[in-house]
Parts: sequence; C-alpha cells; structure tokens
Amino acid sequence: MNIETRIEKIQNPNEITYKRHCNCDVVIRDLSTCRTCKVIENLIPAMDEVLEVVHYRKRKSLFYRTIIIGKRFSVDVQSGLGSGYDGSGPTGFYHVLYKLGFAEEIARIAYDRKHDNAVITLKKII
Repeated sequence: MNIETRIEKIQNPNEITYKRHCNCDVVIRDLSTCRTCKVIENLIPAMDEVLEVVHYRKRKSLFYRTIIIGKRFSVDVQSGLGSGYDGSGPTGFYHVLYKLGFAEEIARIAYDRKHDNAVITLKKII
C-alpha cells in the first residue's frame, strides 16, 4: 500500500482549521483513550476501507482531533487520541493507525515530537 505522509507545521495555532471535516457521519467525544480505541476497532469492518487519516494537534492547548475518512463513512474523533508526547493518547493513536492497516513505521508518527502545532495527514495513493 502506498501512503502519502505529510506533517504540516502550523506557526499560529489559530490557523489550524478542520472546517472541511466538520460533517462526519460518526462523532466520538468525551471518551477515554481505551474506550475510543474500542469504538474505532468496532467501526473498522463497516468502513470497508480507510482512505485518509487527518490528525490535528495543538499540544499546548491539549487539542487533538482525528478524522478517519473511510470508503463508506467518516469518523470525527474528538477525544482519546493524542500525539507527540509519551502517554496513552499517542499509544492509542498508534494502535488505531496500525488497526486501520497502516504499517508500523507509518503508525509511529503518533510519537513524532517535531511540532507543537501540526496537521498530520496519511493518505492512501490509489
């Protein structure tokens, strides 16, 4: 599987916008990392195929949001998945990426600490 991986550093955290992803079919919010991962694992078979994952990070304001775009529907994950630090959020994000079919070396992007404010995009090249 060919994957386009992009980490976009954002200078001004207010520039991070996810307006193009505000109409997802499923919204996950206010769950722990463990529960979020379980919900996503249960949704994976129904998604049929994952086409793109977009992860928004504003580390200093503790804002993390992940959009999973599947062939049949999209999921807006507003809690439970983090990145760029040591903890359960990035570990959960890593496991979700791996369960979605991304190779281990790509899933490790969950631990990338390069930028406090970033948009991480993983997109299948068809």
